[in-house]
Amino acid sequence: MVQPTLSATHKNFNMLTLPNYLLCSNKKALSDVAGLLLYTKSPFYFGKVWLFGTLESYESHLAAWINRPVPVIKSKLDGYWIVITLEGSLDSHTDAYKDDLQDIADGMAQMYFNERVAVKTGFYRKYQER
Repeated sequence: MVQPTLSATHKNFNMLTLPNYLLCSNKKALSDVAGLLLYTKSPFYFGKVWLFGTLESYESHLAAWINRPVPVIKSKLDGYWIVITLEGSLDSHTDAYKDDLQDIADGMAQMYFNERVAVKTGFYRKYQER
């Protein structure tokens, strides 16, 4: 049996560092959500991106969360009806405080703004506050 060997380029390969947040989107699988965001550090929180065209649609969506058993951690993009909500963790052991979770949600919102909204301002114009 032949043993695989690493080439010189593989031996010197430096691992790339993951960004703090990753955005996943699949329009067919995520019909009511604009995307999912993953916090790439343990305990790997994930959030949903919600797009609302009006204040009324935003408020009616929030009203549905009133009786949720856990507090909603959310971050709204300034000037837009775009909200990021933390939905859970891939790791079952979480010791985060609400302030830490809010910082993660705010980071996700900033990343979404930088990577999507600022790049495609024409598309996101319909979600701006008026």
